[in-house]
Formats: sequence, C-alpha cells, structure tokens
Amino acid sequence: MKWLLVSVGAACGAMLRLFFAQTMNTMHPTIPYGTIMANILGGFLMGLVLAASNHMSTEMRFLIATGFLGGLTTFSTFSAESFSLLNQGRIGIAFILIGIHVIGSIIATALGFWLISAIRAA
Repeated sequence: MKWLLVSVGAACGAMLRLFFAQTMNTMHPTIPYGTIMANILGGFLMGLVLAASNHMSTEMRFLIATGFLGGLTTFSTFSAESFSLLNQGRIGIAFILIGIHVIGSIIATALGFWLISAIRAA
C-alpha cells in the first residue's frame, strides 16, 4: 500500500512542479522562478508535515512527505541550473541562486513548522 501512496503523491507533486516550470521559469532568462517556487513551497509544506507528524498516520506521511513533496521538490534540477550558471562563468548569480534555494528552503521549513506549533499552542 505504501508504494501506491508514494507513487500517487509523487505523480501529483511532479505535475505541480511541471506547472511551476512551464509558467514561471520563462519569466526571467536567468532565474528559474518555477524551480525556486517548487523548492521553497516544498520546504514550507515539509515544515507543516514535520510539526504535524505525530498526529498523522504513517500512510499519510508516505503520501505527502515521501510522495508529494519528493515529486514536487527538485534537487537535480536545482543542481543542473546552478551548474549551468557556473559553467557559463556566471559565478555571482549561481551562488545567489544556491543561497536562495538552500537558505530559503530551510527558512520555509522552519516557518511551516512554527506555524503548526503556534496554531497548536493557541
């Protein structure tokens, strides 16, 4: 059953990632906004899942965290886009992009976690 849950979740996450890529990556010639959106949103949603994990079934965690968020977020695309910039000699923008992805995703995860924690405390 967990294989099916992960598969369904991953397919849905990948479709959302494709939507972001097709609608947002063309907005700027250098900055892949769709990839950034997928990774930052994925980080935020992972924070929500981490904070709520004690109240979620194992099946729900497989569906959302492993499946949906695994399909939505994209380390390989982020790596390819960053490498392309480095390979073109665009070192500054490459490191800005790396910082946005890594730091932004961690901050988004913390915000999601703190949001659920604040709601529970209220």
